[in-house]
Amino acid sequence: MDYQGGESIDLMISLFSELASDARSRGTLRDDFYFISDGALRTFKNFQAIPVDLAVPGARIEQAYLIWRQTPRSTLNLFARALGFELPQDFIQLGPFAVLEGGGER
Repeated sequence: MDYQGGESIDLMISLFSELASDARSRGTLRDDFYFISDGALRTFKNFQAIPVDLAVPGARIEQAYLIWRQTPRSTLNLFARALGFELPQDFIQLGPFAVLEGGGER
């Protein structure tokens, strides 16, 4: 949320992406350099309606990026149901596209 009470999700996504990319290129992708608390990650998941106990891969900065780049669960589930299927509870969008085949992401 920005200082005016609006969402700045696109900005957060790009900032977390740039931080993770820069850390990877410098060889400093370490949680002690780019620390995000468990509480912050839980809050991010809550905003995105992602189950708090769902494991998100990567270092904490990468997890923050992945959490914020998810399509909100309510929207994603509506589209899935309209297409006639249910998303698995542990579904995470890892790439630009997700293809579900036989219940798994590819």
